[in-house]
Amino acid sequence: MTLKQSFWLMFIFFALMASCTVIFQPLEKAVAFAATDDGLYYPKLAQTIAAGGECSYDGVTATNGFHPLWLLVLLPVYALFSDPWVSLKAVYLLIFVLQLLSMGLFALIARRVRMSSAGWCAAICIMTLNIRSFTIFFSLLESPLILLCYLLYLVHCLRVGERRYSDPVPAFVGGVLIGLCFLARLDAFLLAGAFAVSWLVHVLRNRPDGRTLWKSPFFSALGCLALVLPYLLWNQINFGHLKTVSSWQKTTEFSPVASGQIISSWSLHQFIPRVQYILGLESIPAPLLLAGMVLAGIAGLLFVLTGSRRRRLFEKLSFFPEFPLFVVVHACFIVLLAPLDAAASAWYWVPEILLAALVAGACVPDVKVWRVPVFPLLAVLLVAAQLALYPKFLERKTMTFVKLEVAEFLRENTAPDMRGMMFDSGIIAYFSQRNFVGLNGLIGDFELANFVREKEYVRIADLYGVGVLVLDAPEKISREFADCLLYSSFIKTKFENFSEAPKPFMVFQGTPQELASIWNARYQGMR
Repeated sequence: MTLKQSFWLMFIFFALMASCTVIFQPLEKAVAFAATDDGLYYPKLAQTIAAGGECSYDGVTATNGFHPLWLLVLLPVYALFSDPWVSLKAVYLLIFVLQLLSMGLFALIARRVRMSSAGWCAAICIMTLNIRSFTIFFSLLESPLILLCYLLYLVHCLRVGERRYSDPVPAFVGGVLIGLCFLARLDAFLLAGAFAVSWLVHVLRNRPDGRTLWKSPFFSALGCLALVLPYLLWNQINFGHLKTVSSWQKTTEFSPVASGQIISSWSLHQFIPRVQYILGLESIPAPLLLAGMVLAGIAGLLFVLTGSRRRRLFEKLSFFPEFPLFVVVHACFIVLLAPLDAAASAWYWVPEILLAALVAGACVPDVKVWRVPVFPLLAVLLVAAQLALYPKFLERKTMTFVKLEVAEFLRENTAPDMRGMMFDSGIIAYFSQRNFVGLNGLIGDFELANFVREKEYVRIADLYGVGVLVLDAPEKISREFADCLLYSSFIKTKFENFSEAPKPFMVFQGTPQELASIWNARYQGMR
């Protein structure tokens, strides 16, 4: 199979998978398959702003707890379509287009670095065709946009080569693309540092003329700051901080030991039980499954770093040396400063997924068995298996379907100006078309985030006019607070704590003191 044939094969597979799981499915199924609560923050904000409101998720506090470029991309969609369900369908179509563009850019890279057809197939399977990567990009978060921005930067590196280190125009364009990456996802600021290191290495190796030495960093910085500086000034003027409220809330003090403990504990007691439940692997002990995943990663690393594959890998990555450096630093940054998100939030790992795809594309050779190309065949089997198992996978997504059930109840049985509070409220807030205060502290202002840190739930409910509390809870909570119980879902789920038995989502109505008591009784200091 030629490289061109494998290009079209992967495009067809992606279009087929997207059509069967998201694009032509009812909206509720599409959301249950791939969306996250954090992903629905953006449509909710875009809907509010497009309707003439402030940049507020809960209807009370202004927020900067989002990555700005993705919100800006969604605003025209919500300005064009006033119906929230039509708008969300349009967002899914937009994501589909963005992913096709990303695959097209990756195809340009594959052709330029002379990937084998098997390498291209393996790369696309890693980047977008496996169910984990696929759902990351259809989660309604900024993931498809940041992937596109990274690929635009890599294509630019391939086109201009080392001229980006000396020529003002390529340097300026590269700076603009780094700025776009930053606006698409703020932790991409590390890419600017990686470029600075690669420029320094280039200078030390080539000893350029002193008159041109500083042109590249100056024009790169100029292009980057032209996009980044207005955003940072907006943050400082409106919120008194350069960083977002979500990053302020998430980042922890630097402690490698504590970060390692958080990641290992969460992986073993939360992440692996979720994987077991979703994939129907409950019979495999959690430590054994985690060990298998770690060993598989080590085996893959050894595969690419041995023999002639290492030489091919370094040769192909040498076109953009700053990107692998950025990925390594980015991974360390996330693990050490946001360890819980490193374990819990797969969408943090988009640059690592892209690098893994590039590595696979560089290292996987064309292999045939009885004249049948092996990796295209494996891609066919992967897509076929995932589509066949799609109904079973969807059945396991009770954690989303129960939120849709609660959202329908709230939409039909509460006043439009009702305000609730919940930890992860994105799906319920959007589908109920009601405002929610996020008790994770990620999508309000810095005052709210501080209240959450101090666990001042009575004050939150009172100050922000909260009328209802939504959470998943065992039946004993409904018995203890029966006078406040407004609704208990029919669907039961293992959401939140997979070591507990399946439990319903409950809606409680009461005074701020009562709602805070219910929250504390449920989580008993865990939050």
